[in-house]
Amino acid sequence: MSDIKSAREIAMEKVEKLGEATDEERLKWKYIPEGEKLAARYLKQDCNLVVELGQHQENVRKYIIEGAEDILVRNIN
Repeated sequence: MSDIKSAREIAMEKVEKLGEATDEERLKWKYIPEGEKLAARYLKQDCNLVVELGQHQENVRKYIIEGAEDILVRNIN
């Protein structure tokens, strides 16, 4: 009976196979939602996207833009 694994053990094995998240993945997880919030603010309050993007470092802007693009495209009527 010791051959039967619990659901927790199976899940932990799968997590181990995934490995550690890369720096790029972490940046995406953090800044894509920021871009989505920025786009929502733009649509509701008409903020200046260029100024807002300029407040962020260049290496994260692409993720912010990616998140903003998604929201803006969805809201095209």
